[in-house]
Amino acid sequence: MFVKPVLFALFSLAFFSGEGPSFELSAPEKLHAGINTAFYDEIAPVVSRDGHSLYFTRVASPDFDSTLIINGQDVREVDPDGYGEYLRYAYYQLVGSPVSDPENSDYNQDVWVAESVQGYFDRVSHPSHPLNNALPNSICAFTSEPNQFVIINQFPESGGLQSGFSTIRQRMDGSWTQPKPLKIRDYYTDSKGVSLTMSADEEVIILSLKREDTRGESDLYICFREGPNQWSIPKNMGPVLNSIGKETYPSLSADGHMLFFASNRPGSQASDIYFSMREGDDWSSWSKPERLPEPINTPANDGFPNYNQASGYLYFASSREGSSDLYRIRLHDAPEQEEVMVRGQLINSVTGFPIKGDVHFEMTGEGYYKNFYLSEDGYFRILIPKGKPIEMLAEKEGYISTPYTIYLDPDKHYFSACELNFLLDPLQEGAKISLDPIYFEKSEPVILEKSYRALERLVQIMDLHPELEIRIEGHTDNVGRPEDLQKLSEERAQAVRTYLVKHGIAKSRIKVIGFGGRFPLNDNSTEALRRQNRRVVVRITHAPGD
Repeated sequence: MFVKPVLFALFSLAFFSGEGPSFELSAPEKLHAGINTAFYDEIAPVVSRDGHSLYFTRVASPDFDSTLIINGQDVREVDPDGYGEYLRYAYYQLVGSPVSDPENSDYNQDVWVAESVQGYFDRVSHPSHPLNNALPNSICAFTSEPNQFVIINQFPESGGLQSGFSTIRQRMDGSWTQPKPLKIRDYYTDSKGVSLTMSADEEVIILSLKREDTRGESDLYICFREGPNQWSIPKNMGPVLNSIGKETYPSLSADGHMLFFASNRPGSQASDIYFSMREGDDWSSWSKPERLPEPINTPANDGFPNYNQASGYLYFASSREGSSDLYRIRLHDAPEQEEVMVRGQLINSVTGFPIKGDVHFEMTGEGYYKNFYLSEDGYFRILIPKGKPIEMLAEKEGYISTPYTIYLDPDKHYFSACELNFLLDPLQEGAKISLDPIYFEKSEPVILEKSYRALERLVQIMDLHPELEIRIEGHTDNVGRPEDLQKLSEERAQAVRTYLVKHGIAKSRIKVIGFGGRFPLNDNSTEALRRQNRRVVVRITHAPGD
């Protein structure tokens, strides 16, 4: 979901039209040289909801991804000597006229990403195929699926390019899925440029197109969701929004009540940024568009607006210094950071590979899981509020998982997502059950109270799976006589069984064994390493279905 936040009341029509309180805007900030280049155009900024990631398009850079798929094969590999001719022909088909130097063409467009690690947008990267290729590439919007985007054009796996839009998702390992066509009934446009914005609930799409009923060079059109990945025939949004000029690059606020776009309509200096307010709940009623004031708009081309509530910035592209660069201007003070992205993997503890599953999360102590996230590929991304203990649990049929409590410091600003991986233990003979460490009094088989939570979880697992049988394995470090260590490991394993039996688990389902110090995890050379070796392991000896 491309969540473009609700605009604050102070950022109103009256503010820009001069009918309300007025104050001067500061000069726009040009983004740093890692994003803006001296010789190439940067356009189309799209900022993540938390304000920490910027996706943008760089034009005519020699560093473009040169992948060119024809008949399911990359021409670079099957015919490297003929690659240039194939690329010129592909651009000829796009433009309708010969293109002698595709590399320096405006149709050479790649997506770049700037992420905030230590500061805002300090890590800039250039994703590879399939997000980028030798044809035009650009991100338009986020969808409701985490880390999924709408991109321009459609790219069949066999190769080539078709008119329209696609969805594409970045996996947690950084790779990208193959683009999937976004289906709009009777989609066509007679203009070369395309752009799109999507409502936060994905029910509405607004596009810039040139069709039979277009008033000027291109108009704004609206589509409504008709079903999964299916939207209605584009409908012209009418003369209030559209003019005899060119309306492009729409950008819709999260509440669906404010629309930014660029236009060269009468009264513009070149291409300028405008906004309009939706009047009521009817998508057909909009206020007369207002041109944003200087220093946002200038005599140069200004466009590609993208507003971000988390930071209070409006991002846009402008050619005020010659080539097109990306700028931002603060429209209001940034609100406090209330949520942080938590991302990670669901991992099979035996194979080490990601697995599909659900991630549930609740406010600690509320007694039920209010929300969940379905992970289709073993990766998840969830926004978690700061200052509140949140309990998270990964679930998949045939696996066992342990809840994890996460607490995000409300006084800390998080510049990047927090990483959290879940180990899911398969219900199969020989597999371990992952638990928090079980602690004992020093050199004694007495369980410390802080370990009760882990043992309570083990009781829950045994209750949920009445056919499950386990073996409790006791281990020690190497400090002491071997016979004493053997006895201590057995007694500690027995202490865990005693706890389970006291809490209703049949003794016949639990075996115990002590290994003393015979199977250390390390060389016991430091106290920290010895602490790791003093452990209890719970292993499945019989699973449901065995």
